[in-house]
Amino acid sequence: MNSFLKRAFKYGLCSQLFSFMDLADDADQTLFNSMLKKQHCLQVILPEVKTGSLHLRQKGHMFDLPRCTLEIHKRSFLPRCLFKFI
Repeated sequence: MNSFLKRAFKYGLCSQLFSFMDLADDADQTLFNSMLKKQHCLQVILPEVKTGSLHLRQKGHMFDLPRCTLEIHKRSFLPRCLFKFI
């Protein structure tokens, strides 16, 4: 994919050089931020909100982090985003 994006930039099909990982990270961030809204259809799969009295600093989200034991579970969308955007 990266070689295709490099060729597209080289031949003038796009104005800047993109990386596949950057595009995927941006898409993850956009979808995760959309999931946080109340009216989003995927909001029901989010874990429970953390309960605690300590409010030390602002974090990316307020959800409990899941316990991930299997590699396939670690690489799925929701746990990956919960740990990345903490």
